[in-house]
Amino acid sequence: MDRRRSRSPRYVAMWPAELKAQYTRVYSNRKRVESLLSLENEPGWTVKSNFHLAYKNAHPRQRWYPGRHLPASDYLNGWIDDLARSRAGGRRRDEIADPAFFRWLLERGYAQESEQRSLANWLSSKPSGMQIHIRPSIRVVRSWPYAHANKQDYKGQFVADVRETINKVLRALNEPGLEALHVGETPQRRTAREPKPQGRIADATRTTACPTCHMVHAGECP
Repeated sequence: MDRRRSRSPRYVAMWPAELKAQYTRVYSNRKRVESLLSLENEPGWTVKSNFHLAYKNAHPRQRWYPGRHLPASDYLNGWIDDLARSRAGGRRRDEIADPAFFRWLLERGYAQESEQRSLANWLSSKPSGMQIHIRPSIRVVRSWPYAHANKQDYKGQFVADVRETINKVLRALNEPGLEALHVGETPQRRTAREPKPQGRIADATRTTACPTCHMVHAGECP
């Protein structure tokens, strides 16, 4: 066993604002954006861009991800404006391949000049009629040093820490907390009046993609 790897930090990660209903809900409300950004004021929390291009049923390795070039505040606040200008959502492959699109990415800071070739290579295998989705996703991570997580786990408190971490993100998104779910209940079985959580949840112990949604997350697919 690689002892160094076994003692790596433990973390919980969520990816809000990925699908249309999710990013519309986040970026149409400045208070939600401010609440997400405020998480970075606490130790162990990071909020970063997760901007990418995807297509229907594309798992993460089939998407195009530029680097995370913008501070979280610039990225999230920028998308408040870009959502209002209908910059997110589906586009024809030819629209994405238009040089004007990449110029827009550069102007907004979502990509850098050096990434133009990788985008062109990614698009080269896509048919002209394919719909490409512009996704202004966010990556929220809460991490704990290994020693602290191990100590909390020994005392039987680490699970509670993880639950509170997830609930804190859900509260920032103005979504129901985990306590809204009953034992054995899945999001599909919730009543229609209870909105779904907007994040995809993952832990550091799972590395394989879910066969249903092709994302890495803990528990059943939402």
